Amino acid sequence: MGIKIKVVCDNVSKHRDIEPTHGFSVYVEELGIAVDACSSGEEFERNMSILGLPRPRHVVVTIANPHHVGGAQGYWDIDTPPPWAPVSLINVGRERLVVVGENTLISGCGLFSWALGIVPEALRSAGISRVKTVVGGLGVTTVSRYLFEDLKRQLRELGARRVYPLHTPIDVRRALIRELPNAYDVGAGSTIHAD
Repeated sequence: MGIKIKVVCDNVSKHRDIEPTHGFSVYVEELGIAVDACSSGEEFERNMSILGLPRPRHVVVTIANPHHVGGAQGYWDIDTPPPWAPVSLINVGRERLVVVGENTLISGCGLFSWALGIVPEALRSAGISRVKTVVGGLGVTTVSRYLFEDLKRQLRELGARRVYPLHTPIDVRRALIRELPNAYDVGAGSTIHAD
């Protein structure tokens, strides 16, 4: 299943009319689903409008932090995947990983999954051994050789062919893009094509 994911909110903006913020949100176009909803309803609605996106049919939340759920007010049943969508939610401590279809992993922050080195194990326990595309927060908050090496190990173990680091401090994002040959520089306003 080929899917298009629009980056609605991020620390970096690739769209002249969208301000970079600490909020996070991506929109899966084919499903009409948002994963997280920026820092506020105003920011979420403004960026969705600037990108020409319709109101999401559903919002899936990865972590209950204000910069992820600020714009989720007014959406019902945000803690479960919609029954009509090929979406799996994998709870990892205080956060959740979102798998769209069989090949695309969306991570909001990653502080309680990637940073702990347990993403491949968490996915395997949910019956998912490999993913092709990884989008979102990768849990690296400081330029640390140990964290980079462990993150690279996890991505190799999952077989990730494309990595789109989002919701990450700019120096860390640059280091990830420089050190991972399959990492791409995207931000708010970008379109990600995933399998």
